[in-house]
Amino acid sequence: MNDKFKEFGLSNFIRAELKDVAIKEITLEKNPIGERITIYTSTPGLVIGREGSTIKKLTETLRKKFKFENPQIKIGEISEPYLSAAIVAKMIANDL
Repeated sequence: MNDKFKEFGLSNFIRAELKDVAIKEITLEKNPIGERITIYTSTPGLVIGREGSTIKKLTETLRKKFKFENPQIKIGEISEPYLSAAIVAKMIANDL
């Protein structure tokens, strides 16, 4: 049960950090190497940042705040963003 709370807190934190990015889903998987966090979005360039600066900063923040040993952030691209209600809602909110 504690893992679900951690995943919920992680999802809320990442959404707050990347508030301008339309995110469909965030998943957390534990493996022997560390933790793999997958962020599904239609705009992976905004998550990665210029020369990877945003994703590096996010990785360091996750290591310190959530005490992850080796967080690995993976970006999953959504090919049809208009089929995701969360992404469409974020696009409308950004346009307003």
